[in-house]
Amino acid sequence: MTKVKICGIRTKEDCLIMNTFKPDFVGVVFADSRHKVNERQACIIRNTLNINIPIVGVFVDDDINKIVSLYDAGIIQYIQLHGDENDEYIKLLKNKLCLTANDITDEKADEIIIKAFRIKDTNSIENIYYCEEDKVLIDAFDDNLKGGSGKRIKDEYLSSIFNVDKKIIIAGGINKDNVKEIIEKYNPYAIDISTSLEEDNHKDYDKVKEFFDIYKEIRNEKVLF
Repeated sequence: MTKVKICGIRTKEDCLIMNTFKPDFVGVVFADSRHKVNERQACIIRNTLNINIPIVGVFVDDDINKIVSLYDAGIIQYIQLHGDENDEYIKLLKNKLCLTANDITDEKADEIIIKAFRIKDTNSIENIYYCEEDKVLIDAFDDNLKGGSGKRIKDEYLSSIFNVDKKIIIAGGINKDNVKEIIEKYNPYAIDISTSLEEDNHKDYDKVKEFFDIYKEIRNEKVLF
């Protein structure tokens, strides 16, 4: 069943909402954006968030040592690379993860890295085929943003992407009105949702609840909240 990743967690209040609804992942953004947090804030988030909810650290062409340090400290459990990180960068990151972490193997290093692609045209899709990572996040292209545009990827591109043998995470423009259609049509590994769950740039309890009511209906589960 399609998993849920809620991105852009920034505050203790956000965490308390997540603790109620328990998404499969939450995203904490370390890149320049309105959702950006620093390492101190991220530590507070990890200490407030239910320990069973893993944090995906979102980075854009960031310092590898910083990423490894956050992982080794237990602040993040997954690493999402949303910039122009090439194969050499990712190989070095994996090597450093394996060298510094006590409980990581080469196989696990592959599992915890998510490579993001911004889909502009059919050429963008071809890059996914050559990506070595098992988990791939796809987002709509925006000239001014590396991610978080809130735009939805064109259906013609999505149909082509799901021919790729990867665990696909769909981001961009997902909301309570289209989540059912997206899950039923594409059955992605996960969906990534952020802005549509916010009020005044913070996660809103009522909007998150409404979303999970719909999501659990899709799963034919009784809503207990």
